Amino acid sequence: MANIIADSTVSTGQATLSGLAGDDTYEIASATAIILKNSNEGTDTVRTALATYSLAAIANVENLTGTMPGPYGQNLSGNGLNNIITASSVNAFGSGAVLSGLDGNDTLFGFNYDDALYGGVGDDSMVGGFGSDSYIVDSIYDEVVELDGEGIDFIRTELAVYFLPSGVEYLNFNEGSTAHIGYGNALENLSRAVTVTTRSTAARATIRSTAVPTLRAATRPTSRTPPVRASRSISRSQAHRSSAAVSGRIRCRASRT
Repeated sequence: MANIIADSTVSTGQATLSGLAGDDTYEIASATAIILKNSNEGTDTVRTALATYSLAAIANVENLTGTMPGPYGQNLSGNGLNNIITASSVNAFGSGAVLSGLDGNDTLFGFNYDDALYGGVGDDSMVGGFGSDSYIVDSIYDEVVELDGEGIDFIRTELAVYFLPSGVEYLNFNEGSTAHIGYGNALENLSRAVTVTTRSTAARATIRSTAVPTLRAATRPTSRTPPVRASRSISRSQAHRSSAAVSGRIRCRASRT
């Protein structure tokens, strides 16, 4: 049986909310509320409008959903379970959320603004949605999902080799002593959009494109045939007339002197 349990039902003092068997939902309005939940009693969710909330101290609760209307995004983080953390869909305006998983294979969902998503340890799935989102990737099995036209997004990673997923424009390698190789995607502005930066003098970063660019190559001849030179041979009659003309000019000059 699914239960909805709200700390607002407690009029005074610190609220202690105990879930039952089933998929329970906890509506949390106070940061001091205590949630008690046994293991193997369903998949449970905390919903909150608090600016900052973490599941780290709460055992056996898997999911966290933000409900704050804005104008500021929430800072939401998980625990050691496989969490699903979702930014507020009520935020009609303002800044994006900061979503962080911890251990476990987490799934993070941003919304309409510039969200920051970090899955933490584990093989995580991160979906930014609209807005210019940023991601931290620390596993080759982390998945980043972005569609074209959903902002200008970038990924930071310490992995030695990384293939930039479709829909993401920028790639930034964190400082370190390892040489990095980044492979771009097929965006039209690939040469301008994909960048690799590192501040370490011991590290070397290389960017390579998996897209095949259309180049206008110069056409080169297959053989180098020497040009045909004009013949300079003349007949004997032509040579005789030329010699006579030169001799006549010489005699004319001698008579004038």
